[in-house]
Amino acid sequence: MTNYINPTKEQIEKFNALDLKEPILMLNMLKFRELADYPEGSPWAGKGLTGAEAYAEYGKLIAPMLEKIGAKMAVFGVAETTLIGPDEAWDEVFMMHYPAAGLFLEMATDKDYVEKVQIHRTAAVEDSRLIRVKQMGSPVG
Repeated sequence: MTNYINPTKEQIEKFNALDLKEPILMLNMLKFRELADYPEGSPWAGKGLTGAEAYAEYGKLIAPMLEKIGAKMAVFGVAETTLIGPDEAWDEVFMMHYPAAGLFLEMATDKDYVEKVQIHRTAAVEDSRLIRVKQMGSPVG
């Protein structure tokens, strides 16, 4: 079984090839590790945090970055069962609204995000899906 945590170079190139000025939704599906997996030498390594706790740290740190670019939570929930498709278990499922795709990209490549925030997401997540969704209806209020 292949787990997906961070994007590949090819996936980033595909994202960049799309319109970066249009508003988007990002569908997030997350499965947390039982115990967070921080790299050796990290101040967080060996603290015994669960994946969910590490993701909560990520959430605290990314919240001001999201607010700065005008991103908002559109939908949040917990997956209960799969009706069509493989029976994948997800701990959290949510959609974030970004006023422009380029703002998402700027945030995800920001030096502070890469050096101080992303470590928590990578340590927390056992498997994930992050899907760019073209917004076709009304924007999130």
